[in-house]
Amino acid sequence: MINGLENFLKQSDLSQASIAMICDCWNKEIIVKKKEYLLRKSQVVSGCIALVIESENKNSVLGFGYENSIITSFVSFSTGTPTELSLLGIAASKVLKISKKQLNELVKNDPEIAKWYSTIIEKTLIGHLKRQNVAGI
Repeated sequence: MINGLENFLKQSDLSQASIAMICDCWNKEIIVKKKEYLLRKSQVVSGCIALVIESENKNSVLGFGYENSIITSFVSFSTGTPTELSLLGIAASKVLKISKKQLNELVKNDPEIAKWYSTIIEKTLIGHLKRQNVAGI
């Protein structure tokens, strides 16, 4: 499991020491069955997870987390408030999760990890904005 996360992190400019610190904390494995829900910041190791907003009339998929990607209900993760979004297993999946507290400690204690995390947030925001633009939102 960790090898998938490690391979993902090696695509960045992180040093091996920073990669090791992240892997030491981001290591709780979760198996998500097809049509099962997951709500945590997670690194998708295998399978596919959909970011979904549900309503009485329909469900709308806002994005997907594929192998070697990160997925979360970002507002909920950041603010600690309940989310209106769901993370749904589209296929049987394996993910690794990290708590906000653990991630904040890594960011606070290692400038290299802080820079990496900032880059991940920027890429995620740009991706969301591009999808909204394509969708005409």
